[in-house]
Amino acid sequence: MLRYFTSSIINNKARRHLAGKLLLASDSYVGRSYRLFYSWLNYVFNRVDENRIRDVGPDRVAAEWILRCGGSVKFANKKWLSDYNSLTDGPRDSFKLEYIDANETTITDEGLRHITFLKYVKSLNLSRCHNITDIGMRYVSDLHPSLTKLSLHGCSSITSVGILNLRQLKQLEELDIRDMQSFKDEEIVITELRANLPSCEILSDIVS
Repeated sequence: MLRYFTSSIINNKARRHLAGKLLLASDSYVGRSYRLFYSWLNYVFNRVDENRIRDVGPDRVAAEWILRCGGSVKFANKKWLSDYNSLTDGPRDSFKLEYIDANETTITDEGLRHITFLKYVKSLNLSRCHNITDIGMRYVSDLHPSLTKLSLHGCSSITSVGILNLRQLKQLEELDIRDMQSFKDEEIVITELRANLPSCEILSDIVS
């Protein structure tokens, strides 16, 4: 019941800007209460429920996670979904999650554990997901059998260490690592990436 309750008490637009609201809250009692509530809500949205994964399958559960946090998903042979309530029931094998758009959402490293159970993801957009760190990149690297497109554009908390974990994504065809505030030693890291991912187009802030 909790997942339906939390999904209904905050709409997609509010979820998408939750992180910004946390930063803007004042130091007043109301502001502190506001931050605590949204921190709790973000924890609930990103928690991995392994019992539910066993019940309905990892692809369905990962889609619920992304939609709760304000993103969009696309299953194989189905339309894009951006509304949690638009998810329908069906057999487990009808949910093969191929595309995830989490641009500007409140997903966290803990939430990214969902993708370690997935087998079909081709495209993952994590642009401007400021709660994701190098820890999350270890989970992303688990998508190496299927992932062909990854965007980390504007992610402010990922460093060179995390980006180097992406060397394992041998199927990658496009990687966007532009405008990442904590990313240093770009030339060295990109050289290493190109050596390991020769077929991947790397979009960076370095002018060729």
